[in-house]
Order: sequence, then C-alpha cells, then structure tokens
Amino acid sequence: MRSIAPLLAVLALSLPGCVYKLDIQQGNLVTQDVVSKLKKGMTKSEVRQVLGTPLLMDPFHGNRWDYYFSTEKNGRATERTRFSVFFDSDKLVSVTGDIKPGTPAPAAAATPAPATPATTATK
Repeated sequence: MRSIAPLLAVLALSLPGCVYKLDIQQGNLVTQDVVSKLKKGMTKSEVRQVLGTPLLMDPFHGNRWDYYFSTEKNGRATERTRFSVFFDSDKLVSVTGDIKPGTPAPAAAATPAPATPATTATK
C-alpha cells in the first residue's frame, strides 16, 4: 500500500497539466470568391447578403463595416483575416483588407484548365 501512495500522488498532481484546448473560430470567413462578388454601388443590404453581418459596426462611423476572422488551435492563433467595406450614401465605394478584389485565388490560379477532347468530323 505504501508503494501505491506516491504513485497516486504523482498522478493526481500531473493530471491538471493534461488540459484539452478547444479550437476557436471567430468572425466571418471572407474568401476571395466572396470578395469578387462585391461591386461598387451595391447597397448595404446587398453587401450584408454577400458577406454576412459585420463583426464590428462602429456607431460613430456608420459608413464603415469591419469583418475580422481568426482561428486558434491549441491556444495559438493560426489564421487572421481583416476586411473592411466603406459606404457613401449607403452605397459601397471601396474595400480594404487582407483580401483584394480582383486578385485570383491561389488554388484557382494553380489549377490547370481541363483538356478538351479532340473531335473529328465524319462524313
């Protein structure tokens, strides 16, 4: 019994160090495909339909919406994306952030075009 007591004490003291940390995802994921759907002159409701509800809406600057996305794995940030849209008279005038409109997505640019089969005319 005496030899088991120290072992149990070591186990009891070491188990609190084995904590599971959840993967945390916050914000709206804004991708290049989504940004390419934005056009100047879109209304606020159209932009909200494309991007979703903004994470930050400053009551003092109603002409700016901020979208922020981050993921954490094992307590460390793995991805962070910032994206802002600006309005004038409730119409989209510009966008800024980590994703630029008109920039091709890396996966789409690296994908080769499918080969078209050769066709022959028969008479």
